[in-house]
Amino acid sequence: MVPSTPELYELHFGVAMAGGVLSTLNPSLDIITLSTILEELMPKCIFLDHQNIEPVVEILNHLNDKLVKTPLLVLVSISSTCASTLPNSLYYNEILDMGRFDDFEPIMPYNECDPILVTYTSGSTGHPKGVAYSHRAAYLNALGEILRSDLREQSKVVFLWTADLFRANGWGFTWAIAALGGTNVFLSNTNDGNVLYSISLYKVTHLSGHPSILSTIVEENHRNASEYVLPHKVYAHVAGVMPPCDTINKVENMGFEVVHRYGMTEILGPPVINKLWNNNCAKALNSNVNIMDHLMEEFDVKDPNTMKSVPCDGKTLGEVMFKGNALMMGYLKAPTMTKKVFKGGWFHTGDLAVRHQDGRLQLKDRVIDAIVSKGESISSLEIEAVLLTHPKVLQAAVVAMPVDHDSNNDEVPCAFLKLKIGFDASEGEIIQYCSEKLPIQMIPKVVVFGNLAISSTGKVQKFILRELAKSLNNQPASLHDFNS
Repeated sequence: MVPSTPELYELHFGVAMAGGVLSTLNPSLDIITLSTILEELMPKCIFLDHQNIEPVVEILNHLNDKLVKTPLLVLVSISSTCASTLPNSLYYNEILDMGRFDDFEPIMPYNECDPILVTYTSGSTGHPKGVAYSHRAAYLNALGEILRSDLREQSKVVFLWTADLFRANGWGFTWAIAALGGTNVFLSNTNDGNVLYSISLYKVTHLSGHPSILSTIVEENHRNASEYVLPHKVYAHVAGVMPPCDTINKVENMGFEVVHRYGMTEILGPPVINKLWNNNCAKALNSNVNIMDHLMEEFDVKDPNTMKSVPCDGKTLGEVMFKGNALMMGYLKAPTMTKKVFKGGWFHTGDLAVRHQDGRLQLKDRVIDAIVSKGESISSLEIEAVLLTHPKVLQAAVVAMPVDHDSNNDEVPCAFLKLKIGFDASEGEIIQYCSEKLPIQMIPKVVVFGNLAISSTGKVQKFILRELAKSLNNQPASLHDFNS
């Protein structure tokens, strides 16, 4: 439970060399979720920042009768003065001082398929799932990252950590940068206006993270007295919903090359790459040019029932699936769930997509988020994209609302919106806006205003919104306001 720091980076090597299994957790997890995860992991040692001492101690006291042995607490933050008052605790540097380089021998795994890591999903579909990585998969994924990111093209790779190390353990960059003898640069906070400064100071060549980092860079540049231009090209690898093209163009005009990626925790990060070619943002975002390294054996869109590939007609929906060496071992202590997602020898992502004639993949929705209307699937993502173009809308999430007394189990779109500060809007205004831009079956039938249900990892919890949509089904529009 440590932020992205040099110490956490070192633990990715040290724990494995000591024969242990590392689990990187989001330091912002709520106490209930954290308690469930720690009970599942049964850790022997917990590395934590001083900000997490109080909740961890409270949880351990609660789990005392369930733990075989109370874990050792290791305080990584040098600003903490609490170690002396905590039982069974040490400072990180004290542990390092105990070791001797001249008599240390790394403990090799008995089998290359033994676990090296357990990382957790974001919990956007429910409780976060523990995802186990093997030594083999982690090693191959690191090699794959070198290939897919063209890291060998640089004489010296300098990587700026604007991504969280607890998210799929750094996408493979953690070990890839070390394998190349590169340099890692860590920031205490990317919102402190020091991203561009750090890039110039340390001659950064690559960074990765959520697409919001692009907006952060634009805002930081806006605060400068003059327009900033990078002294060299910097590759910005981002995965998630992209910001408006205007933001991307501003970043690329500064000297960045934006690389859009697709993946998830279970496939060790985002192995699929969509380069924004020729600085044509709008064309690139719609084209979804897919590039993968050879370590992922296969990547396809299939009918999950027949396991046959869908036709490349740009219309037929299928599920995105992967097969290869760089996949998770399975979900921790969940063999039934693991068997289900690997049905037919392929990993089922739960993402819906279509294939175009030239082989391009275009994501449409999550399987559980798609809205079924009159037998056809409606993409919630496409509706959200239109809602986010409304000048008053800050955040949008669309879920299925069941149609009452419908024998066909039909569903209609229900939109949850958070408006920008200082703005007001009515349900009728939003529906009218959508009616001018969407087919009739995609127009939200209900619009709810308020804060969205957000997890501790910053993702919208649509499973909560779906339950709320069911409860709102029979309410008049005047009651469609909430706070969560």
